[in-house]
Amino acid sequence: MAPTVRCRVRVMFRGLGTLRIGEHVTLGDPDAGLPGAPLCVSARHAGSHISIGAHSRLTNGVEMTALERIEIGERCLIGAGVRILDGDFHGVPVAERAFEGSKAAVQIGDQVWIGIHAMVLKGVRIGGGAVIGAGGVVTRNVPAGAVAVGNPAGVISRSAGAC
Repeated sequence: MAPTVRCRVRVMFRGLGTLRIGEHVTLGDPDAGLPGAPLCVSARHAGSHISIGAHSRLTNGVEMTALERIEIGERCLIGAGVRILDGDFHGVPVAERAFEGSKAAVQIGDQVWIGIHAMVLKGVRIGGGAVIGAGGVVTRNVPAGAVAVGNPAGVISRSAGAC
């Protein structure tokens, strides 16, 4: 963790994996949504990896859990209560629920804004400069500069000035 990282609420780091936090990252904001809610960052296994790019800001109540890999680019804004998950954490059929289930890395580009209470699920890539609306559930890739909203999140506009 870079010495310039600011933890402004309680932050829980869990798991056996690797966590990399870039310069000037801010974790939590006592004046933002979900006041006082801790952040939970978990790289579950020895081979799991979570990285947060420089100058990014994660607000209260954000949860990230990696079985494989979660990468957040630079200068991202992650709203209160956002969940980023790279796996199912158990199988779907009853006979498979005791097992880990499928997993696939999540990649979030630079300058992405993810609104309050959104979810980003396994295998998703969000391009630079994209915006995910509040409460959106991202189940497939979002192109750079796009605005995606809803459940499942769908692209409603694209910016010509994408990163």
